[in-house]
Amino acid sequence: MRLPSDGELDAFAQVAADGVVPDGAVYFPQPWASAPPTERARSVVQNHWWARGDWTREAWRLLLAVFRDGQVIGQQNLSARNFATTGEARTGFWLGRRFQGQGYGTQMRAAALALALTALAPLVSPPPPSPTTPPRGRCPASSGRGRGRGRGCPRRRRHPTKRTVLHSRSIH
Repeated sequence: MRLPSDGELDAFAQVAADGVVPDGAVYFPQPWASAPPTERARSVVQNHWWARGDWTREAWRLLLAVFRDGQVIGQQNLSARNFATTGEARTGFWLGRRFQGQGYGTQMRAAALALALTALAPLVSPPPPSPTTPPRGRCPASSGRGRGRGRGCPRRRRHPTKRTVLHSRSIH
């Protein structure tokens, strides 16, 4: 995954034009993927240029081209608004239809999450403790493990779903 060069945007547009969703299906909030092939291709290129031109410290969208054996197969997105304050980033992706069902989407999401958690998380200060969060090393009484015992306290983990919101608090 990497930023596509201007020259690679043509190949990128062709993957979109060849199809992203079955005819008539609407999988995305914006109907770009269900549009006719020439509109899909144009939309993908315009979206890349818009993301590049609209980038600010407070609001950004990183649109990465995904390659297999040097060939563009899809796009992985990572975006945020007010990341330094909220610590939240979002992911999304699409694959050309002929590349779907082969595990690439799973690999793309894992790579985007790794990028977000390793590169972006250090940019966010940990949030102040909340009244509902026990001090570090203590189990809440509701855990059944006894108050004040740091050993054996179950950890709460967030499990990613198809639509993932990354939050810095989940990694501190």
